[in-house]
Amino acid sequence: MTSLSRSLIAALALVGLGMGTAAAQQTLTFTNTDTNASTPGNQNQSVTLLAGSALAIAPDGNVSAECALTGGLCTGTGGGDIEPAPTVTLVASNFSQQPVNNLYPPGTTFTLTPTVTNAEICVRSVLGSTPSGTNWPATIGAPPFAAQTVAMLTGSSTYQFSMRCYGPGGATTFTLPNLATAAGTAPDGCTGFQTNLPAGWSRGPLTEFVLVPARVQGSFWNPFPSTGQLGYVITNANQYQSIAFTTPATDWTTVVPNRQVFWETAQQFGEADLAKTYVAITSCAGDFRVPPNNDPAPTNDPTFARGCRSLRPFGSALINWNTVNYEVSTLPSTNSICRLAPGRTYHLSFIRAVASDGSIGTPAEEAACENSMLSACGVQMRTW
Repeated sequence: MTSLSRSLIAALALVGLGMGTAAAQQTLTFTNTDTNASTPGNQNQSVTLLAGSALAIAPDGNVSAECALTGGLCTGTGGGDIEPAPTVTLVASNFSQQPVNNLYPPGTTFTLTPTVTNAEICVRSVLGSTPSGTNWPATIGAPPFAAQTVAMLTGSSTYQFSMRCYGPGGATTFTLPNLATAAGTAPDGCTGFQTNLPAGWSRGPLTEFVLVPARVQGSFWNPFPSTGQLGYVITNANQYQSIAFTTPATDWTTVVPNRQVFWETAQQFGEADLAKTYVAITSCAGDFRVPPNNDPAPTNDPTFARGCRSLRPFGSALINWNTVNYEVSTLPSTNSICRLAPGRTYHLSFIRAVASDGSIGTPAEEAACENSMLSACGVQMRTW
């Protein structure tokens, strides 16, 4: 499909005003159909108009005309193929949280995968009153497009994700069905944040690493990140722990290698089943969301990556590791390392539950101890 030149558009405008209604047969000529000037007669391509007909230009700029027919085709078109219009689809998958009454918790992320054909350029956009910070910016680009992790951070909002693509055969728009969020606040702004755990769970009393060596369940533990002292994290059957800590004010990336949180079954106070535990380092207390395979983390949810969780890939499987590697850095977290901004408060959260299926059940379904007679058990933990 070729485009109309400025001079041709001007000529058509005159015809549309009634200056092209003479009875003589006329042609519509395209001047950009062959750039090879050495080919005689092919520099221009003309379509023969029906004798006595007129061209018209609609308010949207579209041109209409009647052509003389040859074999059912416009004379002069040569029977060329018509370019198909672009096809565009957006598929949403890997939701970090499930909706309740069709409302997603604020802070929910998911993968948005575009599939585009017959297009040369596309525009991503959000529609209506969609809040900012979705990680789906209004940008222009050429296909193909990689899958994108997007976020719905604002509560009581409607999100509309759209893509419009242009090609030789026209333009096509695809808009994902509306997604809505419940009231509340996203994890990166923790005021009012509600844990994604089902009813029955409650936060335990072990709430912070203090700035002097602290006695934690009978054992001394230095401030976090510590120098290797041992501490116990013990929970009752319906408890999780979220322990606040503040990172050093200096970026480590150029002076200190990454460090590690390591845990094993507690040698005192009851042993947890390590295969049925889940540890997360996050901005907000009680944030046990299971990230998709997004590497790096979204800029608006910087700890939402598998590197900040104990549940990480091993080959094609997700397994529960007993370590989290971390460093103080302004870079985003990845699938292998948790990066924490300097001078900011985070939470190390522990729960006795299986999260490998993407969600956590009720306390009755989870919370197993190695000794089934015990209701309280946990892990012993160090930081290196």
